[in-house]
Amino acid sequence: MNWSKLLPLFVVAAIMLFRLRRAAKEQPLRIERMWIMPALASLLILASLAFVPTPPSGWLALIAGVLVGAAAGWHRGKLMRIRVEPATGQLFQQASPAATILLIVIVFARTAIRDVAGVNPGDHHPALLATIITDGLMGFAVGLLIFTRIEMYLRAKRLLAGERDPA
Repeated sequence: MNWSKLLPLFVVAAIMLFRLRRAAKEQPLRIERMWIMPALASLLILASLAFVPTPPSGWLALIAGVLVGAAAGWHRGKLMRIRVEPATGQLFQQASPAATILLIVIVFARTAIRDVAGVNPGDHHPALLATIITDGLMGFAVGLLIFTRIEMYLRAKRLLAGERDPA
């Protein structure tokens, strides 16, 4: 296993694990910062793809994963608890750490499978199927994160505007 490829992944994973500790309790929701986690996840995915390129079928799996993740993320965002403190107008959320854990596991699995199997994008190797599956799962994870945040952002804006939350 090539540790120079894994070092950036360990740094990002450490940051995400730090965030996991805080996710279990109610936190202030700062809508101006909601783009940060999806951006980090997208950068992690892009870094993974840059270090070990994916075959065309992997790109199709990635795109399909993003689409499925978008639908799941929108649903997950609707389930996230958001409330407005009436006295201050401050937003609060209670997050689920599942998406962060999923992203970390998928990226490490993809890197490990390719390194252990010695898979190259042009090979017709049995492990290539596993890498294509993990490409789809990476797309799912990033679609999940992005669309969870989009739904939460839109709902938070409605709550701040004084609209009743339909969820």
